[in-house]
Amino acid sequence: MNLANVSVWSETENVARVSGLTLHSVPIRDSNEFDNISGAVVEARADGLLVLGDLFIFLRRKLIAACEVGGREPGNLNPS
Repeated sequence: MNLANVSVWSETENVARVSGLTLHSVPIRDSNEFDNISGAVVEARADGLLVLGDLFIFLRRKLIAACEVGGREPGNLNPS
């Protein structure tokens, strides 16, 4: 985890806990680890995805979105 996001993650965990939600962290340290996102979300039986931002993640936001919408092109999320 980006050290700049440690306090953001901590606060987000606190809010989630109070709200009755459970968070699962999926650390991504390089581009090769993006394949882990979908598997981790499925394994955790997650109902959503929260992405904490930094430059590394921002530059790969379309890749993250594509992983989580079943490979559909980001921006075309409306069901047909």
